[in-house]
Amino acid sequence: EVRVMPLVVNANVTGSTIEETLGRRKMLHMSQMKNALLEVKREANKVSDMASEMVGRESEHHPVDGQGENGFAIDFVNRVMKEAEELVGKHSEHEAEWYNDEKNAEEAMKELVQLSSTTLDIHESRIVGGNPSAFLQ
Repeated sequence: EVRVMPLVVNANVTGSTIEETLGRRKMLHMSQMKNALLEVKREANKVSDMASEMVGRESEHHPVDGQGENGFAIDFVNRVMKEAEELVGKHSEHEAEWYNDEKNAEEAMKELVQLSSTTLDIHESRIVGGNPSAFLQ
């Protein structure tokens, strides 16, 4: 495959190379993905801490195995985190050229929005009656 790009000769040594220009879209997308992942982790840690406290209180009052509703919430948060990390990993494996195709870029942005909305889902789980697993019912 041959790529033809119109160029203007310039002695500016601080300008971007062709490779840097072509890789910029991936770099920007991956930066957004990593920020979304950090937000998911932050909210997941809050929910996990809250659920752990509830499991501890349940165990004090009732001899349970810590698996009840709040134990389920901890497992759910762990699954969400794993899926979010796998999605970011999948996106980092794509070559820079992949992001320069409009259909691929659109798919990547949809997945980014989905990852970002996971943060809202986790956040809402903390609000519903203070019960981390309430939104799963």
